[in-house]
Amino acid sequence: MAHALQILPQEKKFGIVTTGKVWEGLLTDGVHRFLGGGERFAGVQSTGLTAGELHSVPEQELKQRMEHATEKLLENRDVGVVCLGCAGLVGLEGVVRGVADRLGVEIKVVDGVVAGVVAAGGLIRCQY
Repeated sequence: MAHALQILPQEKKFGIVTTGKVWEGLLTDGVHRFLGGGERFAGVQSTGLTAGELHSVPEQELKQRMEHATEKLLENRDVGVVCLGCAGLVGLEGVVRGVADRLGVEIKVVDGVVAGVVAAGGLIRCQY
């Protein structure tokens, strides 16, 4: 999430799309504790699925739920960065980008798994 703030245009906010409804409150509280405030935070929207259900629901249902959560997050048009709030959402960046394109909202997407792999690769190259 700290990375989201570094790539975020000044007038924009960042938000999170995640899995289950329980994570909306937990992630919101975590962002407020971690950042000490939430003026650049647009909130959390969930698919309503547990991490386990991500792999058992039909692909079309998962896509529809991701689209709906992303639409809700982007509805105010003030979000510039969307963070995928679950490792199980890896690979769904295209769904988020598709919604943003359809709505005419320019965003960046932070996939925590991809960001973690890139960071780990950098540490390995630096012989950390």
